[in-house]
Amino acid sequence: MIDDGLPIVDWLLSWLPPDTRVLIALPVLVVLLFILVTVVLRALTSADRLLRPVWSALFTLTGLIAVLPEYLLTTVLRRMGQRPPNTVYLYGEIVENVVQIGHRLSQAGISSLTEETRLRRVLIVVIVGLIVGLGNSETCADNSLQACQTPVSAWWSEVSDATRSEQTVTPPSDQLPPG
Repeated sequence: MIDDGLPIVDWLLSWLPPDTRVLIALPVLVVLLFILVTVVLRALTSADRLLRPVWSALFTLTGLIAVLPEYLLTTVLRRMGQRPPNTVYLYGEIVENVVQIGHRLSQAGISSLTEETRLRRVLIVVIVGLIVGLGNSETCADNSLQACQTPVSAWWSEVSDATRSEQTVTPPSDQLPPG
């Protein structure tokens, strides 16, 4: 993910000098990931609110279809003057419980996870952290290159080198203090 995103960020920042681009490309990618995850989570929350009744109806319809064999068997046995076995009723209760669990799951949905602001923020940070961590670890996963450097460590090396070079800059000779 990071290897795919960095060229896009590099293109977006093409108006900057190359040294500056290298230093801010990874932080910009992380900020863009935060924005993307937030937008996707909001979209999923809205879609979840719209789809809750649909899921509930699908569970009800599935339950009706699943209990149909029990109804047919019970009807046939009653018309023949026999009492249906208890296993037939057990099947109906199992179907009913599965439908009730399905209704509860459809009512819980994603939006209940993201309604609380603090929980949503933690969820976004965890998702972005996983994307960056997994994307970073997948870069050198094949171990075919001995000198492979992950994007985060390469970025950190660039930042470290840039800060070291800024600390060792000597002022021009005309700005040196006398003495």
